[in-house]
Amino acid sequence: GGGLDPELGELFGGGPAGAFREAEVRRGFVRKVFGIVAFQLLVSSAVAVGMSAIPPLKAYVASPRGAWTLWTGLGVTLALVLTLSCSPDLARRHPHGLILLSAFTAAEGWVIGAVTMFADTQIVISAALITVVVVAALTLFAFQTKYDFTTMGGVLISALFGLIAFSFVLMFLPYNKIVNVAFSAVGAFLFSCYLVVDVQMLMEGKRIQLSPDDYVLAAMN
Repeated sequence: GGGLDPELGELFGGGPAGAFREAEVRRGFVRKVFGIVAFQLLVSSAVAVGMSAIPPLKAYVASPRGAWTLWTGLGVTLALVLTLSCSPDLARRHPHGLILLSAFTAAEGWVIGAVTMFADTQIVISAALITVVVVAALTLFAFQTKYDFTTMGGVLISALFGLIAFSFVLMFLPYNKIVNVAFSAVGAFLFSCYLVVDVQMLMEGKRIQLSPDDYVLAAMN
């Protein structure tokens, strides 16, 4: 049972008022996370476009001498992901969590910008549009479906480790277009599943839910 709330005049946490407040908190949490993600995408896009708009920087990053910039960005991104994932208390602490998330966003923007230096502009635009459509569709699906995908965590992590292991094997095999397309398709499907799980972890009524204090971790996911 809950306690008596003097303002609501009902059993807070145990009656309709408590349930209503919990639903409101959860909805506010979802809005906050998606707001942060929208800002992250805006910053990442701005960094990537800004990099491509500076010819000397673009030429340097795309040259063999500038390869270290991409690997450094990937290293920083991975380090921040591990820091935030392994130290949830640090992610919840204000403003430490937001500072680390901002650094992660900047590093992600740099990596995206560096990758676009090596790819054809048309391919990058096509990939971006496909991503927008797929993410929007999967997000709507995650909110509408009655099936609880948050229970699939163990299966997805196993599949992810398998995909990573196979990627190392591909490094030592001769290039094969069919194998690479299949590898990319499996990776896209796997991370689509992760997206559905991550969205549902924000929602109420699921077996596994993130706390409203975990907005930094939720946005990173």
